[in-house]
Amino acid sequence: MRLIHFHFTDPPHTPSLTISLSSLSLRTLAIPAAHHCYVRAAHGVKSQFAWSLAIDDDMLRFLVGSWASDSDRFLVVVRPQGEPSPNSKLSIASSSVELQSGGELDDKISVSDESGAITVDGASFIEQVTREVAIGKALTEVDCLLRPHKQLTTLLITLLTNIKTHPTRLTALQSTTPLHTHLKIYLHDLMKFSSNPTALDRLEHDPAAAFHLSKVYFTPPQIEYLLDYAGGTGLTFKQVMEVRMAKKMEKVREGGGGDYYVCSSHDLASVVREVFGIGKGFEEGKGFKAAYEAFEKAWVKSQR
Repeated sequence: MRLIHFHFTDPPHTPSLTISLSSLSLRTLAIPAAHHCYVRAAHGVKSQFAWSLAIDDDMLRFLVGSWASDSDRFLVVVRPQGEPSPNSKLSIASSSVELQSGGELDDKISVSDESGAITVDGASFIEQVTREVAIGKALTEVDCLLRPHKQLTTLLITLLTNIKTHPTRLTALQSTTPLHTHLKIYLHDLMKFSSNPTALDRLEHDPAAAFHLSKVYFTPPQIEYLLDYAGGTGLTFKQVMEVRMAKKMEKVREGGGGDYYVCSSHDLASVVREVFGIGKGFEEGKGFKAAYEAFEKAWVKSQR
């Protein structure tokens, strides 16, 4: 029989309780009606994670029995419904365990519905889901944690679908040799334009071209294909860039510095690598140097 020790950080609750996992419930924890119960592992891998809301008995047992199964001691905070959670800056629950600090979410996914709001780091979320799918593991943890959020659960299903189909799309792109080669040439120009005047000339050849996707590198059908190409998250190249630009403009409006322009060597190049699956060091790949030199020679000749 696994015994779980709970320490309540807020009076007037009993300071501590010991309950078997098999009989664990919100009732056995004496959680009053119209109150929320937040739990957090006191030690183990999940001890540096934020407080989790146990909305019902199933969620409570999952958090204690599966999600943080390496811990037999948990901290508990009870709050009347409507009050800030212990994760809020307005209400920091007392704890001897330091939360791991986290930076600003780079690619955050936010969803709100009648149950509340949830925000996750898109990159980390995709990485975790991809890893779970790759080893054939059931996504019980993610499914349970997202259960109150129907919209985010729908998003998860969409992400899973795209994760499974993305390798096929990527293989098809990579097998289209001329297009894939020109895509890498385009990326190389984005990365090297500050030290290569001809690369800058090519990128600025058509000021009206979206994200420098001009006829210098691609045909009109190829440009349309690349703009609508969906990466691993299901967002198209165009959508990812629009999100990045919107975030930069929001920072400017909030006085966070920067400007309204997309930095080709950082913002655009990183998205191209990410969406189209081009790894670092592609310049050293077989045949790329010769292809780039031939492309650049043809460009210089065409401008005479």
